[in-house]
Amino acid sequence: MHNLKHKKMIEYVSPNSAISMKGINEITTLLQCECDMYLDDIEKMFDVLGIEWKSKFGTLTKRIARYVYKNHSIKISSDVLTLLGNHAADNASKEEIFNFEYYSINEADGIDWYRGAYGDDGSCFWSENEEVQDLMKDYDFFAFRFYDRNDCGIARCWGRKVENNFVIFNAYGPYRSIELARIISGYLGISYRGITLYNNGDDSGLLYINSGHGQLLGPWEKIKDIEKHDFRINEYEYISEENTVTCDECGELIHEDNSYWGYLRGEERLLCQCCVDDSYKRLYHNNELHHEDDIYKTPYGYELHDDVQHLEYCDEYIPVKELFIFKGETLCKAHVQYLFAYDAKTSELSLKDDWQNVELIDENITNLRTNMENLI
Repeated sequence: MHNLKHKKMIEYVSPNSAISMKGINEITTLLQCECDMYLDDIEKMFDVLGIEWKSKFGTLTKRIARYVYKNHSIKISSDVLTLLGNHAADNASKEEIFNFEYYSINEADGIDWYRGAYGDDGSCFWSENEEVQDLMKDYDFFAFRFYDRNDCGIARCWGRKVENNFVIFNAYGPYRSIELARIISGYLGISYRGITLYNNGDDSGLLYINSGHGQLLGPWEKIKDIEKHDFRINEYEYISEENTVTCDECGELIHEDNSYWGYLRGEERLLCQCCVDDSYKRLYHNNELHHEDDIYKTPYGYELHDDVQHLEYCDEYIPVKELFIFKGETLCKAHVQYLFAYDAKTSELSLKDDWQNVELIDENITNLRTNMENLI
């Protein structure tokens, strides 16, 4: 693949100055605070733009300005662009030397290192998901293993060919996947971008994919429009029967460590990740999983139908435990705080004299206040 030979050590001098993760975090915070951008949108932006300070598409500052305007209709001010550029320049690396090798799991007839040898002591592929090693051998997965100047392992990531390109994922050690993608793509003379990655629609099965995310490497014109990839590998034949359970919702075999307990009509059910994502939500007050047919969305989160009450004056479904009774009128906490004073000694509510001075007065509160005055 790309003329890479199994276990042949590569010394690569990186000419491009990449932005460190400290710099990326500073830029992320700046865009959140000054441009009101969401974290997910910023992460997606770096998936497309990469982390080089300078590339053939311009400096990172210019790339971010163009991307944010094109995709979010936000024109970043010159002052913010200056700050952004300072963060990038201050955290740009100089010329670096990297030592790494391509490792074919199939050619090596398996994985020949112990857990933690390449900074991967947190990997589940040597413990509860160890059966995945046979799967990776059979389906031609590979690894990139990185070394320090003393030839000691410090980092690694998994990879697999995707048509004429390849994807890497599950980076361990001092580098994130996007940093390893920059190094590997720089050596091969190709490009990279972040994508959503899963197997049969799931990132938490036997073939566990950290954060459901990977880096796709290949010629830019061939990868620039690819945002996700599914390996579509049948992993259940690799799971020993003693470690499998059946999802009560869809009937699929799953690894017991990747199962969840939820409730449908009050009955406890064993669930797979896909069914949880499709049909279940966690309750606001206890974090239990319940089927969406049994729950209702309130301003505070999800609650069971039996645990919520509809209030006509604000047309909201409110958890029973969040309600107050005043002069026979049922009130929600959100409106009580604007209209009433609470006496902790007597546990009684009384109308505030200065209620019109509070912020966020709306028609619901005004009407409610009138009703309360009439009751008094």
